[in-house]
Amino acid sequence: MSSKEKPLEWIGSSHKDLMDLPADVRRFFGFALSLAQSGDKHDAAKILKGFGGAGVLEVVEDDVGGTYRAERRHGHHSRQVENCRSVCKGVAEMKTRLVDGVEVHRGSGNVFADLGLADAEKLKIKTGLVIEIRKAIKNRNLTQQEAAKRMGISQPKVSDMMRGDITNLSERKLMDCLTRLGYDIEIKLRPTKADVGHLILAAA
Repeated sequence: MSSKEKPLEWIGSSHKDLMDLPADVRRFFGFALSLAQSGDKHDAAKILKGFGGAGVLEVVEDDVGGTYRAERRHGHHSRQVENCRSVCKGVAEMKTRLVDGVEVHRGSGNVFADLGLADAEKLKIKTGLVIEIRKAIKNRNLTQQEAAKRMGISQPKVSDMMRGDITNLSERKLMDCLTRLGYDIEIKLRPTKADVGHLILAAA
């Protein structure tokens, strides 16, 4: 997890509930949660009614199988009672603790791995690049049409990108979009002690 990312915690059955959803819906919510961790907010996120100023946001995604909702809560404070460690089958290893009798799973640092998605590492890299693209577009007050022209892609692809649909955009193309928006990109390689290395995106 990047030092700039806010930590992610799965409260109660929230992780299990999301794991029961189709992969494409989990991918959508993974993107929305990644935005929240970076301090951004998905365009589909709205304040959940009935919580007043509690800071709970709701994201709704429609799929051929139905309508799905996920919530993100800010400022959740509770008393820690017990620490333990668990491994959820098919997903990244996560630390678990009991808070007032409720299980709280600490995210692994990669929400896509938490959700058991294939190519979780690549999804995290691509999402990190999109987060920087979103920042660049907002900082330059560009419309989607203006951003599309500058990045050399179509406006519908920009719209899809903003929603987290990046299946048709490679890491290389996303990096090209960033350079067209005025970013310098450095690729650093270093040996690792592990048998297999990892892809890491570190934004300045």
